[in-house]
Amino acid sequence: MSGNTWRIRMKKIEILSKEHVKQVVDTQYQLLVSNELTKSIFAHLELQEHLPRIYNFWCFILQINPEENRYTGSVFTPHIALNLKAEHFDFWLQCLQKGLEPFSGTKAEDWWVKANQQALLFKYKLGIDENLP
Repeated sequence: MSGNTWRIRMKKIEILSKEHVKQVVDTQYQLLVSNELTKSIFAHLELQEHLPRIYNFWCFILQINPEENRYTGSVFTPHIALNLKAEHFDFWLQCLQKGLEPFSGTKAEDWWVKANQQALLFKYKLGIDENLP
């Protein structure tokens, strides 16, 4: 076996439950709160209180038991006063991509598309979209 490299490939799984959503979000936010670019944005938040809202939001958007995982309110309004820049959204998406790595399938693809749409919309509404004149 000399010279041969063995690689174990982990089978990616479909996002089917709130536990899967929690895994993705927890990975994403661990990266966000530990990075110099974004950690100050989250300093005012009590994440243990905030994360369940994020879990519910994505479960609702992805239609994972939406009747149990309701999200109400504006997802945009709390972000207005945070002085966000385009690079914050780009990094948010990079962190989400890391969280989604163990997963595949329709829900993972939908999540990625919807998150990109959300980032684009937020950047547009905040006037920080680098593609705007």
